[in-house]
Amino acid sequence: MNVGEIKELTIDTLVHGGDGLGRIDGQVVFVPLSAPQDRLQVRISSVNHDYARAELVDIVEPSPSRVQPVCEVFGICGGCQWQHISYSEQLQAKMRIVQQALVREGKLSEHHLDQILQPIIPSPSEFYYRHRMQFSVNHRDRTPHIGLYRERTHELIEMKTCHLAHPLINVFLGRMRELFSHFDNRFIQGIDLTVDGRGERLLLVFHFKRGDEPDQKRLYEQIKAMMPEEIVGALLRTEEYKKAKTLVLGGQQLLYPTVGYNLFIGPETFIQVNCEGNKVLVQTVLDKIAQATGGKRVNILELHCGAGNFTLPISRVAREVIGIESCPASVDLARKSVWTHGLNNIQLFSKSDLKGIKFLLRASRSFDLILMDPPRCGCQEILEYIPQLGVQHIIYVSCNPSTLARDIGILTTLGYLVEEVQPIDMFPQTHHVESVVRMKRK
Repeated sequence: MNVGEIKELTIDTLVHGGDGLGRIDGQVVFVPLSAPQDRLQVRISSVNHDYARAELVDIVEPSPSRVQPVCEVFGICGGCQWQHISYSEQLQAKMRIVQQALVREGKLSEHHLDQILQPIIPSPSEFYYRHRMQFSVNHRDRTPHIGLYRERTHELIEMKTCHLAHPLINVFLGRMRELFSHFDNRFIQGIDLTVDGRGERLLLVFHFKRGDEPDQKRLYEQIKAMMPEEIVGALLRTEEYKKAKTLVLGGQQLLYPTVGYNLFIGPETFIQVNCEGNKVLVQTVLDKIAQATGGKRVNILELHCGAGNFTLPISRVAREVIGIESCPASVDLARKSVWTHGLNNIQLFSKSDLKGIKFLLRASRSFDLILMDPPRCGCQEILEYIPQLGVQHIIYVSCNPSTLARDIGILTTLGYLVEEVQPIDMFPQTHHVESVVRMKRK
């Protein structure tokens, strides 16, 4: 097999990352924008020792799961990978991705996994579900263009509407294009937008390469005048000589819902961008805690607690909650939410998870249950300390099946048994999948 050759193959399955997987003469070939059971003509684009990559040339026989994408730039823009695949097939593919990772990297037996893997919970909405988006800006031909990058490139793809973004974000983008035509916008590199839980208010972050504050203030005034009821405030961040200078204008907080509470969030606070899906996720975690503890009120340690998305809801079923979060701004907002709702069994600390755990060990603290919601890289460095905290039950929330499986493999060697795995789709039209895992000390 050589680069540039045209070959024919059938796609067997979808894999983490979004590509379809087929085989040519026994060698694995990854093909973007393909679907299970597609028979395709492809052009080989790269060949490695144990796999190859190929580009779609022609669909010889389409998969039964193929559908017409709703987006005019799908396949060019890198925001989605699976708009061409029916939602039911997307859900099954995500189930398989979680299952394969836990068997291959987590070393769980297929027999054990068949007993503990639950059917995936679908997203409440398949489109227009994202309450936060990050768009890039460039200025070809002295004209501003706002959009997302083509997959694996820095080529900007402009779209009139992003079908993942909340409708208010799309309204704002349309008006920004009109405003940019009357404003010296050459220094704007990107725009981040966050919509509140009710879908009525916006917080903005503008990224500048360089520029001065009077121009930035004038930009904000024009934006605020453009959407006076919707725009709450903005951060205007200038990257200059490897240093960031931030100008804060207007308000900096929105209300975002979790189960039973509204949280204060800021423009850079981590949130689950699928607002309605987040309620499903949080309720699932509450259900898993109840199953683990038998409904008893226990001491809970939460790592990566953010602005309190899980913290406040789990406080209702806990004797005490200790939350650890490395971002001071998120901790401040979480404390404000705790105080606003009058909760008195929550303590929050602004520390890394490792420093936080070592601090608690020095204080001779112990916990019945630990809740972990780490970033995509997982939490490998702290796992060895979990038994030292006396933890009997683990609830692990993950957005990355690979690092989840790795960490579960380590936890099993530390004496914990996987009791349940619950996939949840928080990101329709993409390959991403959330998982909630319940573990118990043997």
